[in-house]
Amino acid sequence: MDRGAAGARGARATFDAGSVPENFIGPVLAARAEVALFVDAAAHGARPGDWCVATLDALAPRADSTHASSLALCGQVLESRGVECWLVGVEPGTTGFGEPMTAAVEAGARAVEALLAGLLAGAEASYA
Repeated sequence: MDRGAAGARGARATFDAGSVPENFIGPVLAARAEVALFVDAAAHGARPGDWCVATLDALAPRADSTHASSLALCGQVLESRGVECWLVGVEPGTTGFGEPMTAAVEAGARAVEALLAGLLAGAEASYA
């Protein structure tokens, strides 16, 4: 977990919520987040590994995710507390229980990771 000073301009907290994002509602609120960005496998009709960005309430209910309902619930709770919620949905290759991540999905996830790291590094430099 990487945390900036809670409430400081440009501060951010990063959580690996795994399969239980609802367990991180408290820590997100404690970090005084203005925005919550969820990154998850979510079927949205694209090729495996392709990704999209959408509001959580627009994508989560129609996305085939192993925990779409808990993501939607997290979004409702966080948004009721003033936190803007977004989802980066990476199209899964397979969704069977215990299925490993496909090479295409891993490549898509790595692309998202690199993009976010670059954006966050640029934002951090602008606050310095």
